[in-house]
Amino acid sequence: DPSLVMCSMATRNDPLRITVGNTHTLSDTGAHRWCLHVTSSEPVVASVVASLHPTFTPSQVALADETHSGEHFELTRIGWGTFVVGLRVHLKDGHTFIENGTEATFIDCSWMLQFDEQNRSETTSVTLRRPSASDFVPPVPVMPEATNVDVNALEADADVDAGAGAAADADADADGSAAAEQQGLGEGYREAVLEALSSRPFLPPKDKSFMHGRLVTGAMKLAKPRCIWKSYQPPRDDHDAEFATGDGEAKLTASEFNDRENEMDVKVRELAKLMQASTKTVLYTGAGISASVVGQAARSGTNMVGWKGNETHCAPTFTHHALGHLGRVGMIHGWVQQNHDGLPQKAGYPQEKLNEVHGSWYDPS
Repeated sequence: DPSLVMCSMATRNDPLRITVGNTHTLSDTGAHRWCLHVTSSEPVVASVVASLHPTFTPSQVALADETHSGEHFELTRIGWGTFVVGLRVHLKDGHTFIENGTEATFIDCSWMLQFDEQNRSETTSVTLRRPSASDFVPPVPVMPEATNVDVNALEADADVDAGAGAAADADADADGSAAAEQQGLGEGYREAVLEALSSRPFLPPKDKSFMHGRLVTGAMKLAKPRCIWKSYQPPRDDHDAEFATGDGEAKLTASEFNDRENEMDVKVRELAKLMQASTKTVLYTGAGISASVVGQAARSGTNMVGWKGNETHCAPTFTHHALGHLGRVGMIHGWVQQNHDGLPQKAGYPQEKLNEVHGSWYDPS
């Protein structure tokens, strides 16, 4: 078996050659000093992240761009044995890796460290789709003037459906299905997003895009979320929240909503693009990501976990593990945590990058 294991390639004739290998020297103490290197035939690589043996801290490390051009990346370490290094090669904006009819903005491969030779490497070819004029996204069109819609009317019209059956999507056609996602990031994507956000005010609760965000324009006809639990009570009895009493006034209630599947897919893909384009991504999280294991203080018709007195022994949720991974690979640069539970640290997020604004009952030592 070859030392370099690469994903299968498609047949389009637009190849990129990637060379992976490592050098090796033996120190006076008998330890092995090795340098992992990844080289591409063209300057189309944005970054390379290596997954090392779990005995290394950190075990996921970005390789240094030695040429500052996106062509040659290196990582040097000292160790005692060989192991398989996982590699994720992130491509620059507009370039995608073609595999079995699908496209990705990164290439996954691996390399088996070797200490038999001073330098060994292997080269393979992958198929890329190059940037085209359609990949460069123009500035997002200005959002049309919001139409004021009574919040209670929206809730009343929404389907109150805890079972989320097929009929729950009946009014989606009237509101318009989710728009097709934008194609590629393009060089101007980040600038277009910043321009759009700077030119748009925060949305009032009556705005039809309030539950989707300021980057949703008239061209993206996202269906309204489905009301899965209707309430006229305030979210919490111990807070001075204005709430709806049934008199038709739009005020804060404890009602709960879920995005429909198509809308969620569109929003997740847009979020991924924003994170790829961002140079400093900071999380600001609260009870929502821990409620399924710790409980919640707010009134709820769907979460029945409650406070069980075992808060210090809870395990991280899938969300914590996903965010912890994104932090370790450099996609998240800071985390403002309102909870006290220590679940981000348990999921592997670095303590030094965490700001626990309300304190913590978790002892990282």
